[in-house]
This record gives sequence, structure tokens and C-alpha cells, in this order.
Amino acid sequence: MIQIENITLGYGKKVLMRDISASASTGGLTMIAGRNGSGKSTLIRALTGLSRPLSGRILADGENIAVMPREKAAQKVSFVGTERIRIPGLKCRDVVSMGRAPWTRWTGAMSSEDEEAVSKAFEITGMLAFADKTMDKMSDGECQKIMIARALAQDTPVMVLDEPTAFLDVPGRHQIIEILRKLASAEGKTVIFSTHDIGIGLKKADTVWLLDGHGLIVRKAEEAAPDILKIFGITEI
Repeated sequence: MIQIENITLGYGKKVLMRDISASASTGGLTMIAGRNGSGKSTLIRALTGLSRPLSGRILADGENIAVMPREKAAQKVSFVGTERIRIPGLKCRDVVSMGRAPWTRWTGAMSSEDEEAVSKAFEITGMLAFADKTMDKMSDGECQKIMIARALAQDTPVMVLDEPTAFLDVPGRHQIIEILRKLASAEGKTVIFSTHDIGIGLKKADTVWLLDGHGLIVRKAEEAAPDILKIFGITEI
């Protein structure tokens, strides 16, 4: 699980949110939502250990992610970003195998356990048929599933995804959210994702973290609608 304890986030002299606390449980799917500039990316970076809070702690399985060595942090939290990866000639199997790097250490040699983790990641994401294909010849949705498979092969208790449905059509968005729901409920992962697809995410998430430009509002998904409407200035979801 992830626990946020009284953190303050920002950059330089600019504070985006102050003294916020929240938790994301094992087996739970947590959605992060907020207007552009509200601090979603800053929070995501802090959750993955890519940047440090100005104060406070973020605990992954009880340990402060900000002060962990990078290799250990990568055994606790995996991350899927928004960048599109298109490397000609690089097979999907090689991409997903990269997720095992925190466990294979400097040798990079894959054990039978590592190979099993990669195969399982392909199966869970439904991408086994793409293992020997290259991502430069695949759709955005297919590529996103491969990046989720890479993070899944990393075999971390916590998975964090930044806008995993970006660039996808409506069916693709639903497929990705369904995969995240499965990773949380069936695989027992703590899954946290940011999104602008509020309607789709809200139907599958357990918890919603709302950034209102000042701090963090935590709601059960079924209770979040009034706050979402207010924050985004809309009349319906």
C-alpha cells in the first residue's frame, strides 16, 4: 500500500499543495483527477520516488520511497508514463523483459522466475500474441498495454500510471481501465492512475484523490461526483 503523511509538494519556491495525507490500499484502484496545473504530475513523480516532497513522507509498504536507493524503490513501485515508445526492431518481449531489471541486477541474466514473470505479464494484459512484434508497427492502445505489461513484469506491490488512457479511442480507454481494475482486484496490486477520463475512471475506481488547486480531497468513488462537478465547473459527468 501507499501512505502519504503530511507532505508538501512544489518546485522552487512555488508550493502546489501543503500538508496533505492519504492512503491507497492493497487491492484498491485509486484515481487522481484535477484541473491542469493542479499538481497531478508533481504528485505522480513523488509517489514513484522520481522527486522528493518538500516535507513529509510517502511510504511504500511502510518504507519511505524518497530516501530509498533507486534499485530498491524500483522493487516497490513501478511506473507507466505518458510518453509513446516506438523503437524500430525492438520486440515487445524485450520491452516487457526490461521490467525485470531491478531483480536481475547488473548481469541482466534472466532466470526461469524472471521468464515466468514476463510470460504472466503478457497473459494478464492479453498481449501474448504480440510478444515477437515490434512496437513501431502497433497502435497506441496496443503499445500502452505493452508498457503496462512491462510494469507488471517488474512485480511491484504498487503500480503508478500517469494518464494511461491518453491518445486512445473510447474502446481503448475502457480496455485499459479494465486491465487496471483486474490488476488491483485479481492481482492484489495497489494501483494509482491519473486521468482526464473522469467518467470512465470513476466507474471502476475504488477511491478518488481530487486536486482542487490547494490540496487533496479523498473520496470513495461513489461519493466523489459532487466534488468533481465543483472542481471542474461542470454540471454532469
